[in-house]
Amino acid sequence: MIFTDAFDAWFQGLDDEEQDSILHYLNVLKNKGSQLGRPYVDTLKGASLSNLKELRVQHQGKPYRLLFVFDPIRQVVMLCGAIRQAISVFIKK
Repeated sequence: MIFTDAFDAWFQGLDDEEQDSILHYLNVLKNKGSQLGRPYVDTLKGASLSNLKELRVQHQGKPYRLLFVFDPIRQVVMLCGAIRQAISVFIKK
């Protein structure tokens, strides 16, 4: 699993409980890879990257979305993360 600087900076800004929740979901994604599907992962329609996917995380009632792609050798590349409402702005770009 590869983390971009943008993802790492966002993740480091979270509190310990948020990080723990997100790490749990990241480990599930790491272990299942491209076999992990809904409700955890979905492909984003209308994004500028055709293979852009989102990892769906719930933490204390807040829906987080973590955007990622698979590189040519099927490694997960984590691009960014945010609470669901904020991520829609990134997707449109």
